[in-house]
Amino acid sequence: MLCWVVLGCVGLLRVLVAVRCGWLDADTVDRLGCTPLHVALLNKSEDAARACIAQGAEMLMRLAGMPYLHVALSMGGVPENIPFVDAIVPVLVEAGAAWNASDRFGRSAAHVAAQHGLLKHVKAGIEADADLLLWLDSNNQTVLHVAAM
Repeated sequence: MLCWVVLGCVGLLRVLVAVRCGWLDADTVDRLGCTPLHVALLNKSEDAARACIAQGAEMLMRLAGMPYLHVALSMGGVPENIPFVDAIVPVLVEAGAAWNASDRFGRSAAHVAAQHGLLKHVKAGIEADADLLLWLDSNNQTVLHVAAM
């Protein structure tokens, strides 16, 4: 399934999801630790990401210690990726991605959003869980510390 996501064959991915092939597992990892949803996010394919979520991608999977929401928000560090980030973050949250999940550095998704200046997403995270304002990462920094950098 990974190669179809990378090659952009979303139509084929949808067919496989529709027929629910017994061997198709949305959480299978490749040798780099990427699931099909990671690959879709990293390749900015909203359609493929939605197909992976529809197939039942587990929202707790991680890539290098980063939950899906962190991966998506990290894409916002490149300005031309912001429209993709704006579109996919609500989809991930609706699918169960948690703002208060932490990465291997103890950062919440709001920390990552603040790091990349994604005010809209910092606000969404804090509205979902006000305790994120008090959350300390492994450097004892709150979202406000990260936003001030």
